[in-house]
Amino acid sequence: MTTGVLNGYGDWSQLSEVGVPPGLAILLAGFLLAAGCIWMLRLLPLAGISPRDPF
Repeated sequence: MTTGVLNGYGDWSQLSEVGVPPGLAILLAGFLLAAGCIWMLRLLPLAGISPRDPF
């Protein structure tokens, strides 16, 4: 995500074309990545996966 913003390719770089500063896009990308990881960890018990399960 961040390399796409900085190098000018991909969906995230299109935000700069509509006027969003690249720094804000990078912060937004980091926040959305962290939020997605947290939400996925909260969904694991619904799939029957416990932290005590051996992998």
